[in-house]
Amino acid sequence: MLIGDSITQGSAGDYTWRYRLWEHLQDPGTTPVDLVGPHQTLNEGSDAYVDPQFDQDHAALWGNTLAFPKDDPKQLAVDYDPQVAVVLLGLNDLTWLDGTAAEVETAMRWWIGQLRAGAPGVDVVVVHIPNIDRPRVTETNARFDSMAADLDTPEERVVTAAADVGFVPSTPDAVEDTYDPAHPTSRGELKIAAAVADALSQLGIGAPYPRPVPRPALGPRWGAKLSGTAGHGSVSLRWRSAPGTTGEVVWARDLTAHRHWRSRSDVVQTGELEVTRLRNGHRYRFRVRPVKGWARATDTSSNLVTLRPHRA
Repeated sequence: MLIGDSITQGSAGDYTWRYRLWEHLQDPGTTPVDLVGPHQTLNEGSDAYVDPQFDQDHAALWGNTLAFPKDDPKQLAVDYDPQVAVVLLGLNDLTWLDGTAAEVETAMRWWIGQLRAGAPGVDVVVVHIPNIDRPRVTETNARFDSMAADLDTPEERVVTAAADVGFVPSTPDAVEDTYDPAHPTSRGELKIAAAVADALSQLGIGAPYPRPVPRPALGPRWGAKLSGTAGHGSVSLRWRSAPGTTGEVVWARDLTAHRHWRSRSDVVQTGELEVTRLRNGHRYRFRVRPVKGWARATDTSSNLVTLRPHRA
């Protein structure tokens, strides 16, 4: 059972690290794994996974915290009787609730106790909070390691997953493992999944994740539906973005002058843009490329639209 907050649940247009882990656990020779939990959807009830062909059951909800669980951990364990519970929680406790590292550790200990009470013999993987640029995260992760060593027994294992090791939080100008201050890009999803896979292998489930971890392309995987009309020295573009896309960048190419593609806008969130200062009589080709948060796609775009500005 994969338990968490928005980092685990994901939002429209994501694969999620849950998918990445499930995909790894399908390797030949691996004992089949059944993911369990009360939820199947992404944030706000979306079912717009990039690839929905996986076991979507989970116990993660946007905004979840250790201090104020959205699902009672003991009842989750009673209802689903997991052999292993993977818990990635604590970031919201440190940020929204301004909790201390000691308070988060105490809350995680309580969670483990509740899971054990509901499903005696359950093993627990405590996942390090990957967002090492946020206050008190490094101290909290160190406390998780000490706590796991203290609570680990042969009958009820507790191990940690080092999702923070090698995780590179992003900024608007340097995007790597997050597309905003908290949520993972495709690269971040893979790093979290790899850390969890390594921890599960300690419990006899699957193999460690192969290294190096791949670095897939960033940004949304689906393009918008683009249309437009030509005017005098301009064109009016309109589009409908795919689920999970927060904006688009407009690109244009002057076919008549044999020019290369170049961007004609910053991120546009309105679904339309008038492109001006075009030459009447020239044929222009347009596309829009999707953006999610700070992550801009460089290999995904809308359909192509060709227009010729003209005098009225």
